[in-house]
Amino acid sequence: MNAPGPSGIDYGIDDTPVPFADLESACPTTDVTAARRIDPYWHGLWGDGSQASWLNRSLLERLGTDRVSRVRDTDTSRTREQAVSEILTRRRQARLTALAAVGMWRTVTAEQLTALTGLRTILDGREMLPAFQAELVERGTLITELSWRGPRRTAQLYRPVGTGLDPITDVLSYPDWVGVTGGYPWTRGHRQDRHNLLATELGLRVAEHCAVGAVLGESPSRHDLLSPGYPGDTGNRCADLTVIRPDGMRIAVEITGSISTEFARKADRWAELLAGTDPDRTGLAVVFVDAAPPDRGEQVAAEMWRTIRTQVARAAHRVSGSAEARVPQRMTAARWQWWFPASRNGSAAFRSLQCVRPTGTAPDRWDTVDLLDPTDLPSPAGAGDAAAAANCSALFGVPHRLREKHTAPDFDQVLLRRAGITAAPKLLFRDPVTMRRTMTEPLSAQPGWRTGQARDRVRGRRWFRRIPDAFRINSSRLNSPPADHRTTDAKVDPAASRITTPVSRRTHEIAGIHASRSETTCNRLH
Repeated sequence: MNAPGPSGIDYGIDDTPVPFADLESACPTTDVTAARRIDPYWHGLWGDGSQASWLNRSLLERLGTDRVSRVRDTDTSRTREQAVSEILTRRRQARLTALAAVGMWRTVTAEQLTALTGLRTILDGREMLPAFQAELVERGTLITELSWRGPRRTAQLYRPVGTGLDPITDVLSYPDWVGVTGGYPWTRGHRQDRHNLLATELGLRVAEHCAVGAVLGESPSRHDLLSPGYPGDTGNRCADLTVIRPDGMRIAVEITGSISTEFARKADRWAELLAGTDPDRTGLAVVFVDAAPPDRGEQVAAEMWRTIRTQVARAAHRVSGSAEARVPQRMTAARWQWWFPASRNGSAAFRSLQCVRPTGTAPDRWDTVDLLDPTDLPSPAGAGDAAAAANCSALFGVPHRLREKHTAPDFDQVLLRRAGITAAPKLLFRDPVTMRRTMTEPLSAQPGWRTGQARDRVRGRRWFRRIPDAFRINSSRLNSPPADHRTTDAKVDPAASRITTPVSRRTHEIAGIHASRSETTCNRLH
C-alpha cells in the first residue's frame, strides 16, 4: 500500500517495497527486528491524535489514595530510595543502559527499547519496574481499540521524567556517568509521542539495515555539538536524531508530521547553522523527512510535500554565504513513504538514505543524492573522521550492536592527562571473588578495573591496593560519596604529587574540568 502524495519515481527514486524479512538484519535480538516490531507509522496507532496516555508513580499513588483506580502491589512494592538501590546493585549495567536509552531517545516502546539495548527482559516489564518506582521514567499506553498479540507489556511505552537523575548519577563512576548522560543534564525533552517514536524507529532501522558508524537520539544531537565553531547562539535546539557514517560525516534528521509557521523558522535556522560552519572542516548535512499520517488525502499530502520543498529551497539559497558554504548541497528532503512504502517494508532508497536537494536549475531544481554515499556527499578530512563513531560507543543509548563494534575511549588516560600525570599508577589488587592477587600492571592495562568501576564491582567487600606514594589516593570514603557532586574536596599537592579524592564520578573534577567540556564527552563524540 502506497500512501497518498508524490511518488519517489517522479524524482528518480526507487521506492519499490522490499519486506524487511527479506533483508539481512544486523539486530541480534530476533524477536524485535524491524520485520516484527509494531510499525508506528503504518499500524494505525494514533487515530486523530499523536499522544499516548501516561502514568507516573506520583499520579498512581494519588489515584490509589482517592480510590479512583486499583493500584497493583508490584508498582509500589519499593520506596523510591529502595528502587534506586535496586538499580545500582542488581543488574546494574543492564538497568543503566535502559535508562540511558530512554533518556537519549525520549519516547520508546518496549520493543524499541529491547532492540536498542538487547535486553529481552524489558518486554515483560521487569527490567524497567525499579526505574518507574524510583520515578525516573513514566509508563505509557497507546490509545487504540486494537488488541495486541503477545505479552501486554510489548506495547508499553517509556519516557523520562524531568526531575533529574541525581540519586543515580551522584554515585556513578565517570565512564558510567558519561555513558548514561553523555555529559549533559537529564531532561524530558519534547513530549510529542508519535514524532518521538518515529524518530526512534528510523534510528533503529538505519542501525539494523544500513552501513553506518553510529546512530544518536535527540539528546546528543544538539546543534552546538553538531557544528563546532559556529559563532551564533544555538540555544538548546536539537535534531531528532543523527546518523554518523563510518567516515565521520554527520547526517542530522528532522522529522515533520505537520506543517506550521514554525517549519519555515526551523529551515532558516538550519540554513544559518550550515552557512556559519566551514564545509571543509565540518562534515554536516540535514534531511527533512515528511512523515505526515498515511491516512491523509492525496491533496493534503501533496500540499505538505510542496510546502517542505518550497521552504527548504528558499532557506538554502537565501541565507547569507549560501554558495561558499555549499548549503543547498547539504540541505535535503525526503518522504517517509519513499523509504518505507508499506508496513514492515523498506526500499532501495532507504538502504542509501536517498533523498533530494535543491541543487539543480529550474524547472528541474531537485536532484537526487544518496546521503550514505561518500561520492555523493563527501566528508571533509577534518570532520572528526572515524573516531566520531568510535567515541559514540561510550554512550549506552546508542544501539548496542553499533557500540559493540568499537572499543570505548579510555577515560582513565583522559583524567590522568588532565591532572598532569603522564604515567599511570601501578596497582596490586586482590580479586574480591577469587581472593587471588593480580599481577602488578598499570591501571589502564587491567581489563574491567577502571577508576570508580573497581569500587562499583567490589562494593561492600574487602579489597586491597598498593599505590606508589606519588599516586596515593585516599580511599577512606570510597563507599560514601558526598551528597553534593557539584563541589569537590579534591586536592592536588604539587610538592608531594599527591591526590586525595573519593574515587567516583567526581574524579574528573581533579583536572578542573566540567564534564560537558571533556574531550571525550559529547563535544567530541560528534
